[in-house]
Amino acid sequence: MKKLSYVFAAAAMVMAAASCEKISDFVHGVKENEQGLVDDKGKDLTPDEQKVKIEETATTLMDLMDKSGWEAEYNKVNETIDALGEKEVDGEEIGTYLSSIVNAWTSMRGEDPNQVAVTVAHLTDIKGHFTENAQGKFDFTEADDLAITVFDGTVPVTVTFYAKDEAKVPAHFSDKNDDVTIYIPGTSYLGISKNNEPLASLEIRLKPHDVNADGIINEEDMIDVSYTMKVGAYTFELSQANYATTNASASAQILKGKQLIIGATVEANYSFEEVQKDGNTTIDVKSAAAKAMVDLAGKTQIRFSVPDALALETVTDEMYKAQDKNDGEAFKAALEKLEKLYGFGVYYDGKKTLQATIGFEAVNIDNYWDANPVIRFADGTSYAVEEYFTQERFGDLAKTIEEWVADLMKYLGLEENEK
Repeated sequence: MKKLSYVFAAAAMVMAAASCEKISDFVHGVKENEQGLVDDKGKDLTPDEQKVKIEETATTLMDLMDKSGWEAEYNKVNETIDALGEKEVDGEEIGTYLSSIVNAWTSMRGEDPNQVAVTVAHLTDIKGHFTENAQGKFDFTEADDLAITVFDGTVPVTVTFYAKDEAKVPAHFSDKNDDVTIYIPGTSYLGISKNNEPLASLEIRLKPHDVNADGIINEEDMIDVSYTMKVGAYTFELSQANYATTNASASAQILKGKQLIIGATVEANYSFEEVQKDGNTTIDVKSAAAKAMVDLAGKTQIRFSVPDALALETVTDEMYKAQDKNDGEAFKAALEKLEKLYGFGVYYDGKKTLQATIGFEAVNIDNYWDANPVIRFADGTSYAVEEYFTQERFGDLAKTIEEWVADLMKYLGLEENEK
């Protein structure tokens, strides 16, 4: 029997596109309602006005991600990497230098056959500049980072690496043959430039948490990870703002220059206790909640919240049972409770005026009760999803998106074979 994951079905529909008679009273007059959505009581937009906002958002996203904008950037990076692959230089000096650093990290402890290789690694030790000379070898100079420069004709191409800001608490791994300690750098960077123009780079930021306070980082502990990757004018960034035992938050974004393409933030918190039963340890979750927001080019923001995930799970089970029993009244009652346990709101232009929500209406199809997603607009009107996103209303936009996708797929060599 089909069982719908109601909340996430709604999320997928709004994400794919952008919400009868009511938009619940909580929409107006409160800072944040029990569903976790905010509303500043600004000007309500009509469904037709929101159609314009959806079209503006989609058009902006397609313009920002159009292949004509990043094709030249991609080709420049690709051509530079290909040129490096064809270079014939004597890298023995670089290899010997790097080996000497790594070898200095390791010593032996104990006697055969029980010797253990003890390694204490500091990535911050890897530094020095190597520049290709006329003989096809490298000149070396002292520096605070590692940089290797070769020439594409007369144009310098440089690969740069550095690690800095070592954590005071190291990571540690050991077995009978190896004992490894790594001082984790707070920041590691790898980049490539041509003629002093940055082409691509990756910066990784690590923040270890010695949860059990034993002076080392191991499999029982946690490490926050964030990174920034740049390719030409495009930036891909993941930020792990908080990662603790009972709450976490993270944000990610993609930009072209300073213009946001898409951004997302997620927050979650929970509480639990370990329960011993029949000699086994299980986790008993006491509470759980989550919030998320997706920002599309600064034009459209979608907020999602679950203030009480355990209650939501309970109501979802009630709906499944009502479906199994074909009990329409019980199904409708559970569906009504469901809408009070999550928030899914649509906003525009970075404002906090709640303009639409996703809800559900009970329908009976072939003697089977199911939930039909509906869009509830702030002006009081309501549409089933399929009634609002029609060919008549969004046909031109749908055609433009299809052509954009087809052009991109063709460029990537992923277009379907013609029959």
